[in-house]
Amino acid sequence: MLVQIRRGYTTACHDLRLSVETDTEGWRAEVRTGEDGRTMYSARRCSLGAAKVAAAEFAMFQMGGAQPWMSPEAAARQFRWNEYW
Repeated sequence: MLVQIRRGYTTACHDLRLSVETDTEGWRAEVRTGEDGRTMYSARRCSLGAAKVAAAEFAMFQMGGAQPWMSPEAAARQFRWNEYW
């Protein structure tokens, strides 16, 4: 029997909940609404960093588009990600 331990991170950005979690293909990024938890965006990436950037980028565009003073990479680094197992 194969047991996979899930590892993930969550954070909030305005009224959105961002999460990244391990799965069988690498890392899954999701962005959900804060109100009803509806999934607005889901993507798979090969690394934790890439998954965080994908979630941050989607959240930034949902909040009004590209921010010239902050890249998605910088936003992903500035979010306070809470780890869970």
